[in-house]
Amino acid sequence: MSKLSDGLHIGENNAPPPFEVGKSTVSKFWDTTKGNGWPLVKINLLTLLFFLPLIVWQIIITFTTTADSLLLPYSGNIGIGLPVITDAVSVGAARAFDVLLRRWLLTVPLLPIGGLGLAGAFYALKRLVLEGEKPTVKAFFKGIARSWLPFIVSSFLTGAILFALFYSIGSLSVETSLPLWAKITGIAASSVLLVITLSVALFFCAQSVSYKLTFGAKFSNAVRLSLMLLPRTLLILAMCALPIVVACFVTGFLTTLLIAFFLLIGCSFITLIAAVYTQWAFEKYLNGKMREKNKPKSSENRKEKKRRMAAQAKAAEGQ
Repeated sequence: MSKLSDGLHIGENNAPPPFEVGKSTVSKFWDTTKGNGWPLVKINLLTLLFFLPLIVWQIIITFTTTADSLLLPYSGNIGIGLPVITDAVSVGAARAFDVLLRRWLLTVPLLPIGGLGLAGAFYALKRLVLEGEKPTVKAFFKGIARSWLPFIVSSFLTGAILFALFYSIGSLSVETSLPLWAKITGIAASSVLLVITLSVALFFCAQSVSYKLTFGAKFSNAVRLSLMLLPRTLLILAMCALPIVVACFVTGFLTTLLIAFFLLIGCSFITLIAAVYTQWAFEKYLNGKMREKNKPKSSENRKEKKRRMAAQAKAAEGQ
């Protein structure tokens, strides 16, 4: 573990204001939310604007799936009328697989647009966590201008892996050229790759709103931090993903509650969890090194040092 932390890059950055030492991430999270309800709602609405294309696409494809189950002739065919569908199950599975592919294929280019909103939210909420500054629209768009590239790259990779994962899952129900073992291997490999990508992306993107480092230095730090803090990071990722996963499966009144949650504070809530956790990690492993490196050095030059030492030696001889 020490070898991993010793290899962390700090560059020429000045350390940010200290994360409150002795406070857990949970208490820091709740302290940050107190009195900041409206600023968090404001940042949430701005973030949702960038996710709007993805949300609209998911709604359209969901309506398409519902319409398929109601209108396609095989859905209620029992041999009465034309056409008679003799392989209704395979036709339905093929159609569902086609819709699934379209859903996640278009998610790949749409997710990075939402990533731009996350860049702004992460920067604004990072300032709230460390400096107590209320999130503003100006800070939101400053975060996008400062950190757009890491968030776009991470979002695109996440979208591509999600497509591969759901392709593998969907292919289980249809006849393809892939054998069953290859489909199962694809699901397992995509799942592991998704977790690794999200773990590294969490620290990679958080560094982009906190420090000025090269792409390689940020990536190296992100890999090291994700390895050092793997159990904690997996827990944080699970907490961030939980509202989204639940929203995909619940129905009825719970759906209404979750929609209200995401409209009001959902994106800000998830981003704030990630911001508090990453800033705690940076305080533990990076900021101390930066403060040590940036300690003010003595302004005494070499000539003055020689004179001082000579004077001290002469005073010692006189004694």
